[in-house]
Amino acid sequence: MDLPPRTRPRLNMKLPTRFTLKSLLLLVALSAVLLAWKALELRRQIARRAIVADIQMAGGHVTFAEDESGKPIDRVRRLYLANTKLEDSILNRLWLLSESPVVSFNSTSFSDAQVHYLDDFDNLTELKLNGTRISPDGIRHLSEKHDITRITLYHTTFKADDQQLLIELFPNAWEIALPGIRPYLR
Repeated sequence: MDLPPRTRPRLNMKLPTRFTLKSLLLLVALSAVLLAWKALELRRQIARRAIVADIQMAGGHVTFAEDESGKPIDRVRRLYLANTKLEDSILNRLWLLSESPVVSFNSTSFSDAQVHYLDDFDNLTELKLNGTRISPDGIRHLSEKHDITRITLYHTTFKADDQQLLIELFPNAWEIALPGIRPYLR
């Protein structure tokens, strides 16, 4: 007796075994864009860590924001460069920490020539310039770029007579501190 040959059951599903050249090129291009973006993010994180280390070595410090559990997250909350030697190698890379709303240059050589380093700080609201060489021209530049709500200018060229100028330049400021008078509080 002859048995019929065994045959495998046929599946009606056809798996795509071939890609068109167009879809393959599209997949490669999309992968390249995603990998390039990830590489840029990684380079940015490495550069941020490097400038934080340089600031700490110069005597300053950087405070990071925290999540609900108290764990630091990658967002700068405060940038303190007080009592440090302001080197161009640090100032040129400050834009990497530009999300900081608070910056302190107390007792440094910070002057009008260095004000432009703060142009990228979009969230800057508090600025401490005690003991610096800032002048009204530098303050005017800052007022054009930032909505500063608190500024301290002790031990600078500013005098009590300059308070009205500062109130006009920073209309949203709730504290303006100058030498010789009580801080202006709104």
